[in-house]
Amino acid sequence: MTWQDIAWLRRIWDGKLYIKGVLEPDDARDAVDVGDRTEILLDGGVRSGVDVLKAVALGARGVLIGRPWVWAVAGAGQQGLMELLETFQRELRTAMALTGVSRIADVGPELIDA
Repeated sequence: MTWQDIAWLRRIWDGKLYIKGVLEPDDARDAVDVGDRTEILLDGGVRSGVDVLKAVALGARGVLIGRPWVWAVAGAGQQGLMELLETFQRELRTAMALTGVSRIADVGPELIDA
């Protein structure tokens, strides 16, 4: 897959287009150049609500939690998944409270200690 392939796909598909595996700054710039409706989703390494807060603070619109939910379901089925999501929510609320933020919309880069 090349950036020209993605540009072609964007021309024929007006729906949401997810580009996975963007790891380098140059690739991120090229991905943004494909369209003007860019949203960032962090995919990889999200293991807690604190990770969610960090991702949003750094500009992500959301996160994907592939491994944690698979592990939760494998270990305890639907109940395990429900507990995982409740834990993420609790950790996120706690992290927000500790940083003085009450709304996710107010989370920004100033929360990250560079």
